[in-house]
Amino acid sequence: IAPDSIVPLDPVAGNRLEIRAVFEWDDAEEFGLVVCCSPGGEEQTQIRFNANPNHYYRREIPPLRELVLDVTRSSTRPDINNRESQRCHAAHVAGEPVELRVFIDRSVVEVFVNGGRYYLAKRIYPARPDSIGVRVFARGGKATLRSLDAWQMKAIWPLEENG
Repeated sequence: IAPDSIVPLDPVAGNRLEIRAVFEWDDAEEFGLVVCCSPGGEEQTQIRFNANPNHYYRREIPPLRELVLDVTRSSTRPDINNRESQRCHAAHVAGEPVELRVFIDRSVVEVFVNGGRYYLAKRIYPARPDSIGVRVFARGGKATLRSLDAWQMKAIWPLEENG
């Protein structure tokens, strides 16, 4: 992923998805996935790792990074506002790939990192029927998307499959 770029992952799209993405952290300040994204980006939910450069660490301890499930633009509904993102600090060993397992079930996004070492979840309440896009991005440097697999999930409620 080139520095400061956002890449649509057509034809990967949907509001009931399982996504497995493996990234290599090159020199990007932050990188990640954008899910449930409308074509113009009015609605979008970002799942990102950032370098958290203000965190002091000792040489023998892997630097802390920040994992963010950013829901500040996840809905254009007027009754959904002042949304706080989920955040957690995550140790990252240089050269270790970052595996994101993301489960999207309409208004719920769950994120598992590196086999469940870290976990975030949030309700997103997208209002637009076209908020189904998936993108990858990198800011302030480059990241490598080593692999990405995505699967459509069936609805938990049988009647939803038909409507």
